[in-house]
Order: sequence, then C-alpha cells, then structure tokens
Amino acid sequence: MSLTYTTKEAIANRLEARLQVGGAAATFGKRVVNDNLIEQVGEQVEARVNARLKAVYTLPLTGSHPALASVVEKLVICEIIGVYAIEQLDTVGRATGDGGGFGSLMCKQGADELEAILSGTIVLEGETTLGGGDSSTLVGGAIVAVKVGKRKSGKTVQF
Repeated sequence: MSLTYTTKEAIANRLEARLQVGGAAATFGKRVVNDNLIEQVGEQVEARVNARLKAVYTLPLTGSHPALASVVEKLVICEIIGVYAIEQLDTVGRATGDGGGFGSLMCKQGADELEAILSGTIVLEGETTLGGGDSSTLVGGAIVAVKVGKRKSGKTVQF
C-alpha cells in the first residue's frame, strides 16, 4: 500500500539533514531510516488523520492538498524521530513537543495544522463537508447545514 496524501520522497526531503532514508549510511555516523518504516508509520498516521477528517469531510478526498501533505509529513517525522530516540519521548514513543528540537517542532506544527483544517481555519478546497446533510458548508469554523425547502408554487429554494 502507498501513501495517499504525500510521498516517501517528500518525507525523506524533510528528514535529510537529520536522518538518511534507505540505503547504506552515506556519511559516517549518520542514522539510516528503513524505507518500510516510513511507509508503515505513514499509513498509520494517514489512518489517524482520516479518522479525524471524517468528522468534517466526506472521504475519500477527491483532490491533492498541500496543507494535508504538510500535516502527514510532519506527524510521520514526529514518530520517526521518536523511534530513533533523538529527543525526549512521551509514553508512546513520540517526541514530546516541548523539547524545542526538530521532532518536537514537527509534532506541534503537524498537530496545529490538523486542528486548523478540522476547525475550518484551513479549508480543503473542492472537498465536501459534512454536518447535517450533503449540502453543508463550513462557515467561520463551524459546520452549518444548508436548508432546502419548497415554496408554495413547488419551486425548490435554498435559504
């Protein structure tokens, strides 16, 4: 299975200065991340992101969204940094988010960006939102259903 919202290459680009993805270490002492681990963690992160997104959007999403790619990349890196114990970890092996290091920064930024998407501060253009029916819209961070009614003449109107 492959990643939906981003690529292993995009994650590797973000990790490049800290960890090498795949192959033998190109530099003495540089840690190498297994390609399979990136894929495994990426799929798990995307599953958790989808579990949150389905409260707001109709899944599967129809388009490509750089904001969502950013969220997934940062949350994958958060967990990868935890696996390689480069920073202080929480009880489930993720960077704590309060250490000020790269993994912590990725954890915080990824979580903040996901919350912005869920609250409507960042909108995934072209996607259908939920909240009372198929004809719903995101207004000021709240999901509001658009009501459809009929006039006495039988014409359908939206109000």
